[in-house]
Amino acid sequence: YLLATKGGAEVIMRARQRGRVEADGAYLPSAAPFPYTFRLEKVGGEWRIDNPPDGVLVKVSTFERSWRPYNVYFLDWTRARVVPDVRMVPFPQDNALPSLLVTALCAGPSNWLEGAVRSDLEGVRLQSNIVRENDRVRVFLTGPGDARDSLEAGGFAQLVWTLNQVGVGGIEVYLDGQLVRPKGAPQQ
Repeated sequence: YLLATKGGAEVIMRARQRGRVEADGAYLPSAAPFPYTFRLEKVGGEWRIDNPPDGVLVKVSTFERSWRPYNVYFLDWTRARVVPDVRMVPFPQDNALPSLLVTALCAGPSNWLEGAVRSDLEGVRLQSNIVRENDRVRVFLTGPGDARDSLEAGGFAQLVWTLNQVGVGGIEVYLDGQLVRPKGAPQQ
């Protein structure tokens, strides 16, 4: 629908919002009307949108072709089970996907899950891109304090479950450049 006004025009869009992807990749479904009035101005002989909406509007078919759901895993309060937290990731991201998932994992749970889960990777972040090898990946983390030689077993579980869905075999974890093992694991 186009409504011409003096010195400009308005285009009224009537759509139905199906959901949104938050900054952390969490998908929040919502079935709500989404009316929006675009104000247009003529600048240098060309029409320009004067009031773009926040974010990016994407058709459902484009979204379904371009994004994939992946889980990042956190721990329940007993630290006995892992809990999936779905994140939407632009597709394809084959080489970057492990690093994107571990970055999301280190950033913590999505808003709706925060407070309901724990993480043994708090205060830790990805130091550099994950390196894929034939039979494993190398995960380079950095964290507060001095370099340690171990990491909580729950942190390893979170990494293994998160990276397992992208076809990763074994995982080597380095913390501030030092190879680490799960706490309590026998030393070789």
